[in-house]
Amino acid sequence: MFSSTNFQVCKVFGVPVKADISLILIAGMLVHSYVGSASFGAALVAGLLATASLLLALFVHEVGHALAALHFSSRVYEITLMFFGGYAKMSDLPSDPLKRAAISLAGPAAGLLLWFLAPIAAGLPAMPRFLAFMLGAAAHFSIALSVFNLIPALPLDGGLALRDIVANFKGRAFATFLSARLSFGIAVAMGLYGLLFARSIFLVFIAFFVWSAAKTELARSAAGEDDPDILDDDIVVISPPPYGKEKEYTRKRRG
Repeated sequence: MFSSTNFQVCKVFGVPVKADISLILIAGMLVHSYVGSASFGAALVAGLLATASLLLALFVHEVGHALAALHFSSRVYEITLMFFGGYAKMSDLPSDPLKRAAISLAGPAAGLLLWFLAPIAAGLPAMPRFLAFMLGAAAHFSIALSVFNLIPALPLDGGLALRDIVANFKGRAFATFLSARLSFGIAVAMGLYGLLFARSIFLVFIAFFVWSAAKTELARSAAGEDDPDILDDDIVVISPPPYGKEKEYTRKRRG
């Protein structure tokens, strides 16, 4: 149940859901964001409720990926929630690029569903005040997460889906080249905006993340390691930044 940094909290559709100890950092940041606008006790409660709301949004997003993968007879090993967000670890993904695109888009789609339903549930007459607060916050986190991940840059869900859709018509190599080039442009724009206008180190970090992921995918494609038809027990981690790590692969190289 425990690993070096995370522990299992439950199972959903037979998939273990784990929480990483780094989630404490999220709680601390959100509590701190309320300090100054309320008493410490109120800030603590509001911050912890906001943390639970963020985790709900991340959980729903990753469950969306997992359910789509299970629908296409893929294997899902675990879902992990952590400081950088969440990821669903899976293997035996379909070779059909449109099905792979559907798995990538299922996360944002699940988030949009939560964004639509949460305020309705929060407005129910019998809903406790603290739950209404959590659902409202979850809706805000969820729409932000979904919209951000639909940006067509690798390794975001939008970038992965775009590559697979293009691959369905033009082939995997061209799709990776096109997606990587687009990702480089988005990374530069995001980085410049973060430096010159938003003054956000966070955006600069995400820009660097996108650039690095696109460079890795382009290198893998050039080395002939990007063909899903030759994969053997490929393990893919779908984790949308700023909520996760890059995809991880275990691949069988060409003989």
